[in-house]
Amino acid sequence: MRPYLVAYLDQRLGEGWGELLAPSYMVMLSIAFLLGIGSIALLARQRPLQRRELFGALLWGWLGAMLGARALSALVMAAQVLTYTGEAEQFSRGMAAYGGFIGGAFFAAVRLRGKEKGAYFDVCAPALGLGTAFTRVGCYLAGCDFGRLSGEALAVRYPPASPAFMAHQEQGWLGPYANSSLAVHPTPLYECALGLLIFVISLAILLTYKGKRNGLVFAVAAALYAIGRIVVEAFRGDLDRGVFLGMSTSQLVSALVLLLVVAWVVRPMLQTDPSAAPAP
Repeated sequence: MRPYLVAYLDQRLGEGWGELLAPSYMVMLSIAFLLGIGSIALLARQRPLQRRELFGALLWGWLGAMLGARALSALVMAAQVLTYTGEAEQFSRGMAAYGGFIGGAFFAAVRLRGKEKGAYFDVCAPALGLGTAFTRVGCYLAGCDFGRLSGEALAVRYPPASPAFMAHQEQGWLGPYANSSLAVHPTPLYECALGLLIFVISLAILLTYKGKRNGLVFAVAAALYAIGRIVVEAFRGDLDRGVFLGMSTSQLVSALVLLLVVAWVVRPMLQTDPSAAPAP
């Protein structure tokens, strides 16, 4: 998709404008990170949070996200890599969004040891939605995480050398003179819309909710992402995302996330207040 956009913009606006206005995946990932940090800094000003602890947790979270994204991608693709190439260095390729979320949350929680983690995680919830939206635009431009075949009006085609084109070519669906993939669902844009929805809802809750239970906003964001990811995965067409028991890796992780959120919500209801017990 990006080569098409670069060539079109260069033709219309002049040489060099395409590279500037159609950024790569890594550029979009960097933009997502910077916007996320900015939104967290603005929201943290309205809450009694220790800035040093917050930004220390963000630094640790960023490191954990990079490691987690690589690790989960390697685990999912391990069998395929060994089957086709047997080259260990191939494990370093690819990044899995869920691995980044889990790794980032774990490392940040370790850094916040002894602190009220929920309050810190809450101010990060809108940034997760915003980051998802911009990162998935990068996925769309890179042609990765593409959808299954579609005849809908919103369907898109990817250029030669893109993951979608090569996958369709390997399936024998394209002729020798094909100049694009078959029409597929624009699943990265579906997830971009999901990220924007999470940003709006979590920001609204964060600005209006006055309850004492820290962690609620983050739990809502996590549940929304899990539900949305289960739906979006049903439209995915790339085969390297891992499929187990008829579900993709992300759908299985989403189901686990939903169970954890439900357990977190229900747990206080099951606890007995000692002060409410009748006197002997």
